[in-house]
Amino acid sequence: MRHKATIAIAGAMLLAATISSVASAASSPFSGRWTSTDPGDGSSQALLVSDGSAPAVTFQDYYASSCANHGSPSTQWTSAGRGEIDGDTLYVHFHKSGCGSFTIGQYDDFYWYDAGSDTLTDSFGIVWERNP
Repeated sequence: MRHKATIAIAGAMLLAATISSVASAASSPFSGRWTSTDPGDGSSQALLVSDGSAPAVTFQDYYASSCANHGSPSTQWTSAGRGEIDGDTLYVHFHKSGCGSFTIGQYDDFYWYDAGSDTLTDSFGIVWERNP
C-alpha cells in the first residue's frame, strides 16, 4: 500500500511540474486569432497563432482573387507554417500554401506586434486585430 501511495505522490508531482512548465511557457502576445481585411479585394482574413516561442501559424484568406484568377474552383487561400519570435516580431516560414490545385509553395512573412494597440502589422502594412 505504501508503494502505491509513493507512486501516486510522484505522479501528482510530475503532473504539477508539467502544468507549471506549460504555464511558465506563457503565451506570447502573438498567440490567438487575428483578423484583417484584404485591401485588394475586401475579403476577410484570419491568422491563427499557437502558444510558444516557435508557434504553429495558419493564414487564411476567405476569398483570394489570385485563386479565382487562376481558375481554381476553391477561392479560400490557406497557408500553414511555423513561426519564430524575436522581440516584437513574429517571423513565419509558410511551408504549405494555396487553394485547391493552385499553390505557390513555400514563402516567408513577418508580423510586428504593437503592444499599445494590441495589433499586428504584416509585411504588406495590413493591420490585424485580435479576435477572440
